[in-house]
Amino acid sequence: ATKQGHTEVLEALLGAGAAVDARTHHDSTALHIAACQDRAAATRVLLAHRCDVEACDNKKNTALLRAAQHGTAGVLVLLLEAGASTTCRNVDGQLAVDRA
Repeated sequence: ATKQGHTEVLEALLGAGAAVDARTHHDSTALHIAACQDRAAATRVLLAHRCDVEACDNKKNTALLRAAQHGTAGVLVLLLEAGASTTCRNVDGQLAVDRA
């Protein structure tokens, strides 16, 4: 739902008890996916459902690092406004500013 930008479906799933921080096989969360796909509306839904803004994937990338890497400025701003840390480093030692 997040990847396709289907926010109504995302809301319904989360409202029915789906785990907001469920992981893919790469340890990515829906927030990571929203950051990569420039899904600002989905990001707002996930943040409203209190997702973990600092969740790391299997390479220690946070959603903020992913947003910087993919140039998704709208999502990046939402994450910063939600308090995402700018000092988290991935396994390569990179910060969000390094990935922009």
